[in-house]
Amino acid sequence: MRKVFIEVFRVMKNHHYCIITVGDVKGKLGVGKWKVRTLPLAAYFIRVMEDIGFTYVNEYIWDKGEPSGVSRKKGPYYPFRFNTFNCFEHVMVFAKHILDTKPEPCPICGGDKLVQAGYGGIGIRRWQCMDPKCKALEKRDTGKVYSKVSIMVNDYMTENNIIPEELEMAYRRGFIHAAPVTTDYKEYTTTTHTMLLPMEIAEMAVLYYSGVGDKILDPFMGSGMTAVAANKYGREFLGFIFDKNCYDRAMQVVDEINRPKRFAVIKRRLAEMKAGN
Repeated sequence: MRKVFIEVFRVMKNHHYCIITVGDVKGKLGVGKWKVRTLPLAAYFIRVMEDIGFTYVNEYIWDKGEPSGVSRKKGPYYPFRFNTFNCFEHVMVFAKHILDTKPEPCPICGGDKLVQAGYGGIGIRRWQCMDPKCKALEKRDTGKVYSKVSIMVNDYMTENNIIPEELEMAYRRGFIHAAPVTTDYKEYTTTTHTMLLPMEIAEMAVLYYSGVGDKILDPFMGSGMTAVAANKYGREFLGFIFDKNCYDRAMQVVDEINRPKRFAVIKRRLAEMKAGN
């Protein structure tokens, strides 16, 4: 896993984001007989990712609802004999912030008369324009202070990147309530996905942490939901999956969801051809 995210870090654009969904599991640490316990995978991932060079930014909790197929204990409960069921996952946000050593021209006047103005965060260097002709001086006594991140954020503030208000309100508290999309496990091997990532999480990740025209990389594309969300919101997509059955299923999901859109395009083109004739 570390090798995969080392490569992800290498190919990512600076000051962009990586989203990981992971749940805590029971596993075995060490070689002793009594080493099976709950592993807080989110904590392990944070350590691994920051060792690679990522910066931990934020976390959402994906509430998957009540567990299915869990038998309830009959009779009363007593202290020390009550266990919770794992019904949530961590949706963690990491950023790649490599310190910029080359100054960016002033976004107001395009000048290069700059001085360093501290830091806006880990790996985010700020600059201040000192050009007396800069229009920023007309509104304040000091020159424009900015960073490559602030310039990037402003560049994404376009009409086609506006996040729908209902989505912004839905996740602002950091909780995502969405049941996993289940499939018939009998049709697949042990390496395939029977619990698909819900569209709500894929849409949130795509809309919150990328812009129209960006390329989304998913090294564990699983059910293909990220590909669907990327296509829906005008992003390019590149995904990887190691199992042929998983790939076929993912392509089936993408095809089923995108089919109405393709039919609409074909219908429009046929109408255009007919009008031309």
